[in-house]
Amino acid sequence: FPSHDSNINSIVYSPDLSRFVMVGNLGMARYSSTGVTWTAITSGTTSTFFGSAYGNGQGVFVGHLGNIRTSNNFTTFTARVSSTTNTLYTVTFGNNTFVAAGGLSTPYVTTSSDGIAWANQTLSVVTGGIRSIVYGNNLFIVGTTTGQLATSTDAVTWANTSSNDTSTIG
Repeated sequence: FPSHDSNINSIVYSPDLSRFVMVGNLGMARYSSTGVTWTAITSGTTSTFFGSAYGNGQGVFVGHLGNIRTSNNFTTFTARVSSTTNTLYTVTFGNNTFVAAGGLSTPYVTTSSDGIAWANQTLSVVTGGIRSIVYGNNLFIVGTTTGQLATSTDAVTWANTSSNDTSTIG
């Protein structure tokens, strides 16, 4: 199990594999079929992971300085090119699309249909870095560090939907 100084930043589940994966600081990764007993796996990086998602048979793990790793078996990780040095704090899967997001003070979004090839998207309708993203009811929603929300049906065209809250979301 991770030591007390290894944050667990995200946990994802694959119904196809009946397996969980947790990721965290310094590239920490563990898998479990029970959620009780965990086995260490090599992520291939010492970069911190912040987010994880699963879809279309692929796990996607994102983190510090644009780090993106994928796994289709939840035991081996493959590095992917994200075309950014922005830290990616969150990732989700919906509408057959992975959407990873982050940035420190400017929003950053990148999308992928397979988790392997990533395309940068422009999100200029909000300010602040993105800390949260979710997909549901045919809608992607991001929350920023300036208390703003943006929505999109395709993760390419975004609309500002103010949260009327000036505190950090995410």
